[in-house]
Amino acid sequence: MSTLAIDARDGSRFRSNHGARAKPLVCEHCGAPVRDSDSRFCCTGCERVNALLIEGGLERYYDLRNGSGQAVDEGQRHADDKWVSLVEAELRDRSGLSLLALDVDGLHCAGCVWLLEELFRRTGAVGRIVVNPARGSADLWVLPDFPLTKLVGDAAAIGYRFGPRKKGELGSSSLILRMGICIALAMNAMIFAISIYAGLETGPLAKLFHYLCFGLALASFAVGGTVFVRGAWRALGRGMLHLDLPIALGILLGYTGSTVSLFASGGRDSYFDTLTVFIALMLVGRFLRERVLEKNRSQLLEDVGPSTLLVRRVAPVGDEGSRVEIVSATEVRAGDRLLVAPGDVVPTRARLESPEGTISLDWITGEAEPKRIAKGDAIVAGAANAGTSALEVEATGTLDASGLLDLLRVPRATDRYGDVATPFEARLSKIWVVLVLMAAAAGAAGWLAFTGEPQLALGVAVGVLVVTCPCAFGIATPIAHELVLGGLRQAGLLVRSASFLERARAVRKVVFDKTGTLTTGSLRLADERAVAQIDGESLRLLFNLAARSSHPQSAAVRAAIPPA
Repeated sequence: MSTLAIDARDGSRFRSNHGARAKPLVCEHCGAPVRDSDSRFCCTGCERVNALLIEGGLERYYDLRNGSGQAVDEGQRHADDKWVSLVEAELRDRSGLSLLALDVDGLHCAGCVWLLEELFRRTGAVGRIVVNPARGSADLWVLPDFPLTKLVGDAAAIGYRFGPRKKGELGSSSLILRMGICIALAMNAMIFAISIYAGLETGPLAKLFHYLCFGLALASFAVGGTVFVRGAWRALGRGMLHLDLPIALGILLGYTGSTVSLFASGGRDSYFDTLTVFIALMLVGRFLRERVLEKNRSQLLEDVGPSTLLVRRVAPVGDEGSRVEIVSATEVRAGDRLLVAPGDVVPTRARLESPEGTISLDWITGEAEPKRIAKGDAIVAGAANAGTSALEVEATGTLDASGLLDLLRVPRATDRYGDVATPFEARLSKIWVVLVLMAAAAGAAGWLAFTGEPQLALGVAVGVLVVTCPCAFGIATPIAHELVLGGLRQAGLLVRSASFLERARAVRKVVFDKTGTLTTGSLRLADERAVAQIDGESLRLLFNLAARSSHPQSAAVRAAIPPA
């Protein structure tokens, strides 16, 4: 018997070792099973990538990779990268080295990192790249003339997709770092505390362990505890009682009491280990809240921000020529000529330059009937081209002054109330915090009156503050708010104010100013029996005419014609 194996670097088909059972054929690039025994690759994508790597002298990738490579999606290699031109335009306006923070899809091993670093080096540009395969990200320090299009294209050709850094990435990374450090500090503090719990109460070793726990708790407070202290302090500065307040008080009183116990009585009543665990758990709760909020904002709300709204601008070339370029809507200035394709939205106030056209304002005014306009007529921002051909318009304003952003913007839960998601949470926070502080103060006063020992009274106050931690409220209320807003948007209801849900409870009567608001937004034939009286050939011609038009009346006729 013989063993069949593949060498991706020398191009040979097999290596044969007698005396062993034959292994199944696998792709030379990604290691996936090969269906055709005469083929060396599982797909044309992997075959092209392998050829590119060998032709470019990048076959060292196969030495550095861990396990199999990545299968290449042929369609992915030609995906839309309009964002690249926008980033390059912004980069050209800068001076000196600039940081480009990008996401990378397809990273999985050291070979991938080396490959991207080598592609960056071969651009010949000054700067450096730092690739993080664990996070799927790449940080590039580059000059204004950096050929980003070349790097993105070369990477896409071998299966790696660059993209703009997702929103919230930096904030989450900072919280993850704090959480990781505090968890490590808590684990070490618990290791030292186990010996004390097991009976090591006196002696130099016990004293050493107490001081080590003191230092670990101090580091945990500096890294993680300050997150809650700053949040509580900012809220107090705005005259609010935030849910961070009892957490911050618990941390401060706990650390103060333990420190006093350490230096006054050798640490007999100190609980630095418990404090480090408490801080770590609070950071885990905060991380879960932020992570879920970011996920739901990106998946449910799908905010169409100004940087993602792309338009076609007609740019002059030479004396009489012109070309169409895709730019961000934020770059449009008064006097720019725009080409609006059927179904596209006019991003700014504009004036029609084409002989005539048809626009739709249904998502702005609620009227489904398209409006016919002639050359020179004004067009409001947000109007959609409801015709069958592209319209040429001249912008008479900018996106910022158009009011379109107010229609597109998705309200965040923190738009009006800072760190507090809703008025309901603001009231809940105030009531909860007041009750918790009263309970902690009453408990401490009672123990102090009956025992006369301040240390015990302080322990009771800290215990009340810790046990009543409002993590469930802090996580549940903003998440529920975001889910409801996202669900309403998916159902077709555009919520323009974050306080809508709170104010909607007081609504008793709704007044509509026009009947169009109450209709379905689409026309239909009043009597479909007329369609049944049309002969077959005429009906086919009518359907073909209606199918080629985006007019609402054509859509109504098309829907009334029965399928052949």
